Amino acid sequence: GGTVVFIGTSDDVWGMYCVNDAPRAEAVDVIQKLNAMRYNVTMLTGDASGAALAVAQSVGLDATSVRHSLLPEQKLSFIQSLMNSSGSTANNAHCCRTRCRNDNSRNGNNKRQGVVMVGDGVNDAPALATATVGVAMGAGAALAMETSDVTLMDSNLNKLLFVLRIGRRTARLIVQNVVFSIVVKAAVVVLTFVGYTSLWGAIIADVGSMLCVTLNGMRLLASKDASSDANSNINDADSISGAPSSSLQQQ
Repeated sequence: GGTVVFIGTSDDVWGMYCVNDAPRAEAVDVIQKLNAMRYNVTMLTGDASGAALAVAQSVGLDATSVRHSLLPEQKLSFIQSLMNSSGSTANNAHCCRTRCRNDNSRNGNNKRQGVVMVGDGVNDAPALATATVGVAMGAGAALAMETSDVTLMDSNLNKLLFVLRIGRRTARLIVQNVVFSIVVKAAVVVLTFVGYTSLWGAIIADVGSMLCVTLNGMRLLASKDASSDANSNINDADSISGAPSSSLQQQ
C-alpha cells in the first residue's frame, strides 16, 4: 500500500523503506458530497498501483476511478481526452488528482460543460493550465498556483465544495439578474409607447431594478458566512506533499 524506496550503490542494496500518502481527514466526506452533487471522482497520480489503490480505497474510490503511474504529460493527455470526448454533452472537473464527470447526455441534457482540474504539485501544472478551470491547493507548489484559475488559500478540501457551490449560485444569480433587468426595461419601453408612464416613472423603474439586482447579488454573502462557520469546525491538518491529484466530472 505504499511506495518502496531502495538505498544503496550501483553494486549493493543497503536498505529499503516504504512511504505512503495519508488522506486528509475530510477527504471521505468531501468525495461523498461530490458524488451526491453528481460528480464522478477519478484519482490521477504518479504513484505505483499499490500505493494509489490503497489511498483510493481509504477515501471510498473504486479501482476503476484510479489512474496511476502517470507522468505529467500523461495527466495532460488525460485532461485533453476528457475535454475532447465531453464536447457539448459532459461537464468534467479535475480536482487535486481526482476526476469528476458530469454526464448530462444520460439525461438528454446537451448543455456545454467543461473540465475542472485540481492539483497541488509541479507535475499537475500542465493539466491545470489546460483544463477549463484549474484549481490549485494553497499549500502546494507555486507553479501550480500560477497556472491555475482558482487558488484555495489552504488545503482544506471543504473549500473545493464551496467553490463549486458558489460557482453554481453565481451563475444562477447572473441569469436571474439579466432576465429581470431585460423584463423591466422592456415593460417600461412598452408602457412609454402606449403613454402609461412618464420620465420619472422610467427613472424610478431603472433605479429600482438596479437596487433589486444589487440586493439579489448580495445573497452570495450568506453563502460565504455559512462556509466560514462550517470550516471553523474542521481540523486543518498539514497537507501531504505529492498527494494524488483528482478530477471531477459532473453527471
